[in-house]
Amino acid sequence: MISEERRKWLENLFVNYSIPHNITIEDVQQLILDREHKPKDTSKFSKRLNDEGGNKAKYGLGEYHSYDHIISWMEDIQRFYPDKAKVVNIGTTEEGRPIKGIKIGTGVHRNDKRIVWIDGGIHAREWAAVHTVVYIIDRLIADYDSDPLVHQAVDQLNFYIFPVLNPDGYEYSRSGVSPMIRLWRKNRSAMLCKKDQWFRERCCGGVDLNRNFDWFWGETGSSSDRCSEIYQGKGPFSEAEARFEDFQNLAIYKL
Repeated sequence: MISEERRKWLENLFVNYSIPHNITIEDVQQLILDREHKPKDTSKFSKRLNDEGGNKAKYGLGEYHSYDHIISWMEDIQRFYPDKAKVVNIGTTEEGRPIKGIKIGTGVHRNDKRIVWIDGGIHAREWAAVHTVVYIIDRLIADYDSDPLVHQAVDQLNFYIFPVLNPDGYEYSRSGVSPMIRLWRKNRSAMLCKKDQWFRERCCGGVDLNRNFDWFWGETGSSSDRCSEIYQGKGPFSEAEARFEDFQNLAIYKL
């Protein structure tokens, strides 16, 4: 995705290097507006596409849901499958939301198995990533009795799965259709103001959580500019979503 102002520059670059290209979406903002105002299809065909999932905790995989809805769904899975699923909390966000995921594994209270960690939604605007992870949760539960590979995996491993690792940012991106809201990427850490090199006051908030881990923190691909979309934060693990402040309480030591 590129702004209209930079489009000609990119097209010239492709031509100069003989790189084939085509435009798949002419106007992303218009696409967002069209989706927001499109009447909901209530036909039987649409309802079949809007699959509720294969386990007892029905979800509605055909649309994007709120963070609260996702938590409620994971709690329903825990209620229906107490021997295989347990909701876990690894911290609290800037806006006070719990960072919740689900542990899936036969004998869910056992901590002696190897671990698989899966997360989505670390970038707020990437809704498809969130619901890809939701689908993985559904399949691990729903296919346990019918798929030998799933059965083996759930028996031998503990899955820790977090559909939304950036709850504040995700909910903010759902709160409006303006590009500054719907395409928000970072978390919602506090706004700070400072003077730039031309003595203009700039006020920006949020950290790119994928640049906040201590692995090569502050190197190429991140920024120390708080107003940048790839702002790395004040230091490694400065953000609760990246720090997993209650991680040790999960007793997962065999990654």
